[in-house]
Amino acid sequence: FRRSWREATRNPMRVRAQFGQSMMFAFIIATIWWDLATTQGGIQDRNGVIFFMSANGMMSSIMGVLSTFGNERETFIRDYENNLYGVGPYFMAKVMCDAPFYFTIPGIGATLMFFTVGFQLTFSNYINTVLIMILLNYTGMSMGLILASIFSDIAVALLIAPLIIMPLMMFSGFFLNADSTPVYYSWIPWVSPMKYAFTALARIEYTGLKLQCAADEFITMTVNGNSAQVCPFTTGEDFLKTFNFEDELTVMACELALVGMALCCFFIAFTALKRLVSKNK
Repeated sequence: FRRSWREATRNPMRVRAQFGQSMMFAFIIATIWWDLATTQGGIQDRNGVIFFMSANGMMSSIMGVLSTFGNERETFIRDYENNLYGVGPYFMAKVMCDAPFYFTIPGIGATLMFFTVGFQLTFSNYINTVLIMILLNYTGMSMGLILASIFSDIAVALLIAPLIIMPLMMFSGFFLNADSTPVYYSWIPWVSPMKYAFTALARIEYTGLKLQCAADEFITMTVNGNSAQVCPFTTGEDFLKTFNFEDELTVMACELALVGMALCCFFIAFTALKRLVSKNK
């Protein structure tokens, strides 16, 4: 454990790079989507910021693990071959020592984004948004460990990673409506961390949100020969229905799903790493 902690902290540039990346992304998000409007045009803006928060949270953690674990893995394999320690102690120490960074850095980034883009400022919304981003980063970290443990060459893992990330992103609920998912791909959304993150963040933001129309956003509807100017969406709940999210995917259910996915991926990563070092020994 002490060695893993020294590996995690003795290179300040690694921590600074992770923190800088998170702060830069939060800055970009804040400057693009500063103080979102509650008009109909603001709906598209909200969808965009929620999606990018979900996509970046997963991609940055996966690629970050692949970039750093590649160097550490060679040292571990050499020590393992010299019988200095086993896979279990190393893997547990690795996860525990990296955990504080995957807790604090996403939490700070989510805090900055939450208070600058104009989300609904309630305590429960804030806590759930930060929690979702932290859990998403943990899940991305565990998936990165799987890729780094399956492939003996990290360069191959870096090439394969986008092939895995892109389908998970496409079925997150942003690009494709849930009801439009082809039946032969219907299983992909259920294994997509971005799906759970996007669903939860959308439910958090749109529930209780009051929407309005600018002067040019009213639409004309004719009923029984009478025309009237109507605002398409007046509440966030009205717009949420257009996503066709599964009823069972509540905010808490999405949080529990991310916890479960992270634990499963950590177990798979441990098994894959054990298999990898056994082949090399």
